[in-house]
Amino acid sequence: MKKNISYKLFKVYVIFFTAFISILLITFGLYVGVDMNNNIIDTQEQMVHSINKNIDNIFEDMNEFSIALKDSKIFKNIAITNLPETYESNGNLSSYFRDMYLSAYKMIEKSYKVGIYVYDGYYIWLGNNYFINKTQVDSSTYYQDYANYGYKNINYVKNNPFLEEFFKSHKSKGIVNEDTISLSRTINEKNIFNRPEAMLEVHIPYIKLEELMNDIIATKDTKDMKILLYDIKGNAIYGKDEFDIADFMSDGKINQGKYKQNKNIISILPVESSNIYMVSIVKSSRLYSSLKKYILFAVVIFLIVNIILIVLTYKIAIRITTPLKNICSQIENIDLRQRSSYQYNLIQTDIHEIDILNTTINNMQKKLVDSLDKIVSLESFEVQSKMLALQSQMQPHFLYNTLMTISALAENNENDKVSRVCFALTHMLRYISSNNTNSVTIADEMQYVDKYMDIMEERFEDICIDWNISLDMIDILVPKLIIQPLVENSLKYNEKCNIRIDGFVTDDIWTIRVIDDGIGFSDGTIDNIMMRCEKVSKNYKSYSLQIDGMGILNIYIRLKLLYEDNMSFNIGNIKNGGCFVEIGGQVERFNDERDI
Repeated sequence: MKKNISYKLFKVYVIFFTAFISILLITFGLYVGVDMNNNIIDTQEQMVHSINKNIDNIFEDMNEFSIALKDSKIFKNIAITNLPETYESNGNLSSYFRDMYLSAYKMIEKSYKVGIYVYDGYYIWLGNNYFINKTQVDSSTYYQDYANYGYKNINYVKNNPFLEEFFKSHKSKGIVNEDTISLSRTINEKNIFNRPEAMLEVHIPYIKLEELMNDIIATKDTKDMKILLYDIKGNAIYGKDEFDIADFMSDGKINQGKYKQNKNIISILPVESSNIYMVSIVKSSRLYSSLKKYILFAVVIFLIVNIILIVLTYKIAIRITTPLKNICSQIENIDLRQRSSYQYNLIQTDIHEIDILNTTINNMQKKLVDSLDKIVSLESFEVQSKMLALQSQMQPHFLYNTLMTISALAENNENDKVSRVCFALTHMLRYISSNNTNSVTIADEMQYVDKYMDIMEERFEDICIDWNISLDMIDILVPKLIIQPLVENSLKYNEKCNIRIDGFVTDDIWTIRVIDDGIGFSDGTIDNIMMRCEKVSKNYKSYSLQIDGMGILNIYIRLKLLYEDNMSFNIGNIKNGGCFVEIGGQVERFNDERDI
């Protein structure tokens, strides 16, 4: 009777257990579904921003080219002064156009065309061919929406009136009046505060823009996504669609943001380097198709898993209830403090799994104390490793002197030097204080050394550093702050010295050697350092991290912890004066998919 009651209670437990597992599965499924939905949205937004950035690069290239021409004294002088004067005197214009093409040579590579409207009434064109013309086009109407005083303005140009006017009185000379996208800005030959003297236009053929846009879209998974470009007033720049931009405008301007309309997800973003807006349109059904598949799949799996779980749990649990109860009883009597006085008795069953469990528990009892001792040892090692990681973020010894240098420079009104020192110091402190990496590339480490030397050169004018590290080493991972302390050590004892940093790889071992021509090490110093390194080598995993100076010995310990027997370390004096410190370790590169 008691046995039947026990089984009935157990059946109830099984039902509750199955219900509990079902709730967990539902919760997990909802969590994964929400996470997947967020990932879909994030992925979509990242794709839109990536396309936007690529489009921005197109206009940023045009802008940089336009600025280069605006800042070119030769180009501006020819356009605003030489060409109009020579044109009026019927002089030879070829040499001036040649010099303008030389100043704007990048236009050939980018397929740009350049137009300059001089406010004295001349229009100059540089493209497949060139001309200057005394124009009658009303510039005040044509340029009424353009920004003045050097700011850029981007417009869609259809049927350029200046070219149209020129065609009426001249042969085309190979010039095509095609649709273009124009980036315009005012330029001034003399002073930006004077009245603008000319309007500079950089044109890219609309066909070329379509090619660039197609290339951008082709590199992204933009199937079923539409990309459109509009200017700030809602005029279409790229793409033709039934989409009505007017629904997303107010006060004559486009409103950026994310919208839902007619089962579409619409994202409107400004293109940063222009006055243009990018509109992306994707159907909601397409965007969430993978989520719907997941929900259907999760429901089917949930039903199957629950059915299997109920059947198997019930049948298996009945067979293992009694032996498990006996096992639990014995486990409760195990006392690790008196383990030698208690022996676990194996329970004989016909269930293979329980026999394995019996053997495992018996072995566990014997090994548990040893395992606990190992865990304690590992925890101790972990604590020391964390301490070593903290110590590896060594505070710069030069910080106080650097601040004093900045103070002295400021008192002497050497503001340029103060700015350079502060910039270098900021870069170094950011590098030192970052705690998201354990290893860095040699390129990052050498960049840090360069910033350090920028500061030192402000303090000591007679120092010089040269480094010879092959390009195939720059992506090798090394411990952070492993090279600069060696350079600092050279400067600490030699304020007037030349330093050279050599790097090479031999038999899959990278080596960095720092050499100076200073006073070198004393024999006692070398012996002391090598003796301490040898002592550390014997028990480096548990060696105390409270190290005097933290300098060379700190570097040695970190190399030993990371590379063990694959590390190299050597110091010594140079016969003709000076000394060297050589460190190295197993080559591991950044592109080995290692999280640094």
